[in-house]
Amino acid sequence: MLANAKRFLAYEIIKRLEELNQGAILVKLQNAVTPDEKLRNKKHRVFQASSDIKPCYTEQFILQKLNYIHNNPLQEQWKLATSPELYPHSSASFYQLNKQHEMVKITHYKDI
Repeated sequence: MLANAKRFLAYEIIKRLEELNQGAILVKLQNAVTPDEKLRNKKHRVFQASSDIKPCYTEQFILQKLNYIHNNPLQEQWKLATSPELYPHSSASFYQLNKQHEMVKITHYKDI
């Protein structure tokens, strides 16, 4: 079930990146495709392969994961922004600056 969700989310991410003419990001996602995946006609790698799903039961764990998600675009292999709130596809500005995202409505994790 998670694999299907990630697949459809990846399609949507690619579609929006194309609509926004985000060629540099699309090239990075294309370059991340492995040779085996290319043989299966995969064009982009949006998510890293992973099966380490963990339930988020504590606020400390949720904040750890949010911090990881918000800082991931800054990592050396991506270099997509200079600070988390400047990455346009992140919820960091919502949490750090109390600024609602332009494209999607973000709900605070405490409100779920």
